[in-house]
Amino acid sequence: MSDHSKVHDLVARYPYMFEVEELAVYAGWIDPIQALCEEIHAQLEAGAWTFHFLQIKEKFGACRIYFSLGLRPTEPGTDVARQNLAHLKEHIGHRVEAAELECSSRCIVCGLGATPQRHGAEVAPPLCQQHEWSQGQPNPREIAPIPIPGPAGSLAGGSAAQHKQVPSSRNPGFTSDSEVELTRATMVREGLLIEPERLARSWGESVEALAQACKRKELFLLRVGGRDFYPAVFASLSKDEVHRINLELRGDDDAGKLIFWYRTHGGVRGQNLSQALRRGMVDRVLELALAWSEERGLVAIRSPKS
Repeated sequence: MSDHSKVHDLVARYPYMFEVEELAVYAGWIDPIQALCEEIHAQLEAGAWTFHFLQIKEKFGACRIYFSLGLRPTEPGTDVARQNLAHLKEHIGHRVEAAELECSSRCIVCGLGATPQRHGAEVAPPLCQQHEWSQGQPNPREIAPIPIPGPAGSLAGGSAAQHKQVPSSRNPGFTSDSEVELTRATMVREGLLIEPERLARSWGESVEALAQACKRKELFLLRVGGRDFYPAVFASLSKDEVHRINLELRGDDDAGKLIFWYRTHGGVRGQNLSQALRRGMVDRVLELALAWSEERGLVAIRSPKS
């Protein structure tokens, strides 16, 4: 079966997993992603859960997978249901992490064993010896993605899904209010920001409970087109951990907090926060969040430990 046929078959078998447009699936990742989908489907079968991928992409030479898992709208949000949801989210998070690691050690073209390549400061995705890129040849990074059919949209070489960037303090990406609004609208379209209802379903909470958490600074949201949106990364993590970290992010710079959540951090081995949390690095992430506030003069700087 060809790579394209494998992807078509995968989406046909699990259409509910591929609701979001422009999921970047490299040819060399298909087998691990297929195995991941099979495992997740087995966990969800006959359950009261909703699931779909938010992003599947390459970043800094490695595979990154983000997902949304929640209770069905018709299911009561009981304490038992929320506890079961938390356990299931943790289990699926571990399986996603394993798939990320496997994809990140495979050539993106053929799936043979390979390691990410460094070109100066840039880290490129893994390529085996046969598919190493040389000047004058097509860039495998641009030709390896396989189009995803149906409601999930399609991919072409160099699609937006591969190159999504969250604005950073070094490269804010906008200089005016209209550009800020455009950037946030793009983040909504690309699945980096989600509606309150989706986060509420994921956590088994009400939208009103999320609003109250915002007042307590346990959450933050961004306004786009007159509507409220939350960072999509929250949906794949424990509510309690998200609350604890946001409480350490002081002040009202919600855009800065969003950048903090999505960018990678050297303090957690070059991972983003969701990856670090899946590896149990909660205390280290809390330290990074407090340091973020200290740098902005929002809390007193701690004395060095003796």
